Amino acid sequence: MGVVCLARWNDANSSQSLLQLQDRVVKQFHGVVTGRWYGNLKLFRDSTIISNARVQAHQLKQAQNFRPNASQQLLINEITKHTNQTLYQLTLSNLPKKVFSWSSDSITESDPNLELLLSKLTNIWVPRQSAQIEGFIFDLGDFILRAGDLNIGTSYKGILLEVEYQPCNHPKLRLPLAKEFLAEVLPRPTNYLDTVAPNTAPEISFIDVDWYKTGLSTRTYSSLHTSHQYRALFEHDKLL
Repeated sequence: MGVVCLARWNDANSSQSLLQLQDRVVKQFHGVVTGRWYGNLKLFRDSTIISNARVQAHQLKQAQNFRPNASQQLLINEITKHTNQTLYQLTLSNLPKKVFSWSSDSITESDPNLELLLSKLTNIWVPRQSAQIEGFIFDLGDFILRAGDLNIGTSYKGILLEVEYQPCNHPKLRLPLAKEFLAEVLPRPTNYLDTVAPNTAPEISFIDVDWYKTGLSTRTYSSLHTSHQYRALFEHDKLL
């Protein structure tokens, strides 16, 4: 695979922007739609930690016949702060044989059997939220563009963009290549008269990942580099 850069088009206007992008890519840049693109990021919470912490906190409160004082409240907070044990699971249609998961520091890559396993462990991991990506894949020669509407529940969160530059697999080059490419390809915002507004550009979120800190190769790009970008972007933009 080539080097991939993940970005989010924040001020996209629902599916209308995706259709405008498709029209621009195909007609002006002679790109080819090669298929649909789907992604799913699920958030799970550890039900055993949540239930145990809540029980302990409730028992502690019930043992007192008055409102907890400052020191007692600190103890309650110490118990309940451990209710944030979470697990994230990412699947992408362009990587059909891989599932990416993370809960703390590291990201693991496994096969789709993990998704089936988690679905059977509902007494431990309870699904809380999910982000859905649905769009298209465009072939523009050296570049592959994946663009999809991002929805979390019923909330629209813009368009997620994957820019893949196939001739290169050096992780450090992904950001400048993607910025230059998207500056040319993305449609400009329009005003109420449906004409291009002067001196405007789409609002795009880019994430710069320090590959040294992730422990991944700084020379050769892999699918794990992609999963780290998803984690960083969703955490930075507080999407889940």
